[in-house]
Amino acid sequence: MPLGGDLLEKPGLAQDLQEAGRDLYSDSINLNQFYYRLINNSVYDEINMGSENFVKSCFENLLHRFPTTTELDNAIEMVDGNPSALFLTEGNSKGDFINIITATTPFYEGVVIDAYQRFLQREPNSTEILSETDSIESSASLQILHKIILKKEEYAGF
Repeated sequence: MPLGGDLLEKPGLAQDLQEAGRDLYSDSINLNQFYYRLINNSVYDEINMGSENFVKSCFENLLHRFPTTTELDNAIEMVDGNPSALFLTEGNSKGDFINIITATTPFYEGVVIDAYQRFLQREPNSTEILSETDSIESSASLQILHKIILKKEEYAGF
């Protein structure tokens, strides 16, 4: 589901950002739309001034890695409004870039890593990453991931 246009044009973008958490947990938006709001706002832009810093920040915060030189160059082109391709998907705007980066398997792997760090204070192993990524990728639901982790014996401390 494309996220771009309607959120980019919306005058209440700051309010959308403030309501993102509530909207996610009430199922008004999915995980992709939640992260779209988190990185498509003036505060994130001000912190990560310029297209290059914006792209690097998205890769580091969402995918937990640095972009390759080709990924960086193509993503900057896209964010700057030029036609380009990232992860075998074409786009020509910042909105396209955000849609692409928040719909990749590495994005969902990053969400799993974040959840494990938050709830279990450790990195997930490769089996956990694969399993949990499969669980949330089709649904784009953070609640599913949280339920999986919170049911673990390790979390409950038994």
